[in-house]
Amino acid sequence: MSRTLPSLPAAWAGIVLGPLGAALHHLAAASLVYDDCTRGGAALTLGSGLAAALLILAGGVASLRAWRGAGVPMDEPQGGARRFLGALGTCMAVFFLVLVAVQAASGLFLTGCER
Repeated sequence: MSRTLPSLPAAWAGIVLGPLGAALHHLAAASLVYDDCTRGGAALTLGSGLAAALLILAGGVASLRAWRGAGVPMDEPQGGARRFLGALGTCMAVFFLVLVAVQAASGLFLTGCER
């Protein structure tokens, strides 16, 4: 029985979407609160955190599927590389999910006007 290789974009998804989601969350929440602290608050921070977490989670799930679906032998051309990229993307997605969760949770305690 021959298994097909997972797609290369799926393996890269967590590597790309993890930092992208964290950067967008930082731009949306931190920059707007810094610009005008009355505009920020829990709704903005938690809303942008949830949107970023969904983006990161989508990339992480795609990378996890690429990692788990890479049940091809290591000597198969590109089999080991896609397995590695899937594992790396999954780990990066978990890291950036924790990062965004901690930043979003700060919106529950800090208003942005603590200067």
